[in-house]
Amino acid sequence: MVLALFAVPTQALLLSPSFPAARGSAGSYHSHPYYPRMCVAPPSDIDNVVPLSEIDDESFETAVLDRSLSQPVLVAFSATWCGPCRMIEPMLKNLNAEGCVEVVKVNLHRNSKVIQAWLATKNTQVAALPTCILLRRGEVVGTMVGRFDRAALTGLL
Repeated sequence: MVLALFAVPTQALLLSPSFPAARGSAGSYHSHPYYPRMCVAPPSDIDNVVPLSEIDDESFETAVLDRSLSQPVLVAFSATWCGPCRMIEPMLKNLNAEGCVEVVKVNLHRNSKVIQAWLATKNTQVAALPTCILLRRGEVVGTMVGRFDRAALTGLL
C-alpha cells in the first residue's frame, strides 16, 4: 500500500483539488492559503528605487546611531543565503525610497562583532533571519523577525 502511494506522479498531486497549492491561479504563492500576500512593487519599479546601503562594524555608529537622532533608521539583518531576506528586500528598497525611514542592511555573517555587542547592551538579539530593528534617537523601539508584509512593517513604523 505504501509503495503504491509513492508511485503516484507528482503532477497528479499538484492538480488534485485536495492539494493546497492546486487552489488559486497557476499555483503562485500569492494564491496559496498558507502564505500571506507580499506587498512589493512590480519588478519594473524595483529598478527605480534607492538601493539599500550595506553597513559594517566600522560604519555602524555613524550610519545608524548618529543618523537615528534625526530620522528613524530600520536596520535589516540578513545573509546572502537567506531566502526570506531576499524576499523582503524589494519591499525594504521601496520603503527606503519613500523617505519616511532610512533603511540599512547588515550582512550578519560578515559584520557582527560591534553590532552584536551594541545589541547586547540594549537587551536585544538577532536570533533568526531576517530581523529588522527600528531605532529612534539611538534606542530600539521595535523589532520584527521573519518574513512579513508591508502592512506589518508600516505598523511598526
